[in-house]
Amino acid sequence: MKKIISMSLCIVMLALSLVSCGSGPDKALDAKLALLKEGNFAEAGVLEDSAFANEDSAMLQALYAKMDYTIGEAKVDGETATVPVTIVMVDMSSVFAAYMKEALSHLTDPDWDEDGSYFMQMLQAEDAETKEFSVTVNMVKTEDAWEIAEEGNDELADALTGGLISALGSLGDLLG
Repeated sequence: MKKIISMSLCIVMLALSLVSCGSGPDKALDAKLALLKEGNFAEAGVLEDSAFANEDSAMLQALYAKMDYTIGEAKVDGETATVPVTIVMVDMSSVFAAYMKEALSHLTDPDWDEDGSYFMQMLQAEDAETKEFSVTVNMVKTEDAWEIAEEGNDELADALTGGLISALGSLGDLLG
């Protein structure tokens, strides 16, 4: 469970820190999403923070292996821009729900899935459900590069986690 939460925090940090040079905001976003899909997390800026272990890389690779995306035409207004993007990811809300159901059946086993291997199997399953997210990414220009705006991109963060953020939020609503 710690690994899942760690992974989602890592992805949120990524979503707020994607930066790329390019001729426009759509090209910058495309370059970084391509790095995620390829599993090139060092260049994408993921796992640089010491709070995240390198073992999270394998989980992130499993998550992004099935990612697909289509970027629309950017609308630039001076130093800001919006870029529509459709992202298809593993549906983490269904994976998380199935994982939690299985975890509840192992409540008396404190060592169950300690290494996250069962969760990894679920992510990598050929029949893992996917979900399509259509979001508008807010971007800002700084010097020679376009980057994702720090605020106003919650939907992007949720899409890049395959809906895990909203699933965890719903879980909190049920418990709260």
